[in-house]
Amino acid sequence: MMVKRLACQRLGLGFPPHGDHPHAGTILARAFTSALIPALVLNLALAVAPDPAWSHGPLPVSLGEPIGVARSFISRDTKAGTPRGISGFACLPPDQGQRGQQGRRACLAINDEERFAEWAWLDGSTLTPTGALLELLSKGKQPDDAILGTQPRGLCAKDQGFGEFDGEAIAIAGDQVYLTGSHACSRAKGQFRPSSFILARARAEPREQRAETVERTWRVADVLRHSPLAATLGRPGHEGAGIEGLAVVGDRLYLGLRTPAPDKAAILAVEVAELFAPGEQPAKVKPEAMTLRLGADTGIRDLAALKDGRLLVLAGPADAGVAPFVLHLLTPATGESRPLVELRTEELGKKKGGGDEVAKAEAIAILEESPVEISLLVLYDNIADGGPRRHRLGLLAE
Repeated sequence: MMVKRLACQRLGLGFPPHGDHPHAGTILARAFTSALIPALVLNLALAVAPDPAWSHGPLPVSLGEPIGVARSFISRDTKAGTPRGISGFACLPPDQGQRGQQGRRACLAINDEERFAEWAWLDGSTLTPTGALLELLSKGKQPDDAILGTQPRGLCAKDQGFGEFDGEAIAIAGDQVYLTGSHACSRAKGQFRPSSFILARARAEPREQRAETVERTWRVADVLRHSPLAATLGRPGHEGAGIEGLAVVGDRLYLGLRTPAPDKAAILAVEVAELFAPGEQPAKVKPEAMTLRLGADTGIRDLAALKDGRLLVLAGPADAGVAPFVLHLLTPATGESRPLVELRTEELGKKKGGGDEVAKAEAIAILEESPVEISLLVLYDNIADGGPRRHRLGLLAE
């Protein structure tokens, strides 16, 4: 434990305070104790059931370093009173081209209230949205776009028609950018929006900050139908399947589900070619399914792929619970995973309609990595412009 503590201190991490309950330090975040009634805090701490992932002692805690946002991201459809946060984010490798611009990165951000993704430059400690958009759906709220496969039907309680893309995650593999909708009924009313059941990809041109030849497919719904989660597709609320994590490794695409997650969370893996095959035929492939014990009512909020094929898994509350936001390391080849660190921010999030709440980590993007250390960006969906923070973490073996 002493070696682990010293390694974490070197990386700028701290440990939560010890207590009688194994999760006391992870729930009683320093940023919130002054704003919450002590009795309520105690109840929240005791409400989290013990989980095997924490059996080796308290996790280190990383607050990260704030990254400035030079200007606001574009907002077209985000409702008034709702923070224009970030629900999906990914960056291409650093620019090695034009003189004076080496090291800056072209990144793509998405918000689940919009129908587009927006390009931004990440240069040192500043993120600069550019206003250059990747339109994921046609501007008219109709299914005018060519979409591979067959539209799912008979899902959710009521058909509301096309709306937002409900973008929840972005993954970059080579020069291809992948973006996924939630593939879930609307949380508030359990309505079916076909536009939320689309996976898109495009070839990226980072220096020009554009992406060409957007392809769209309905076939992720088919993958869910052929998975152990079939019965949850199209069910309302936390009982229904909802995708929030996306990663691509080689020819395999990984889908991380936020819900359902009563005691385990699921990741599905499928070949990319099965999803983007020409024609209208549904996908018939049965995906590989993995389950992770992340904690009670704890789901997957994002995924990110390391160069060696392992995945970083951002875990957090599956619904409206109080589970901490924890980064895990998963080896898909063996199914083994372990928690790395709890992620916190000193900033509070904003509720829809006003008021403060816990900041909700929704997106991670790997910036640099070595065999023993990584640097990544964490963004939030209830903080204006994502409230990005850079974290430097160790990958030392236990």
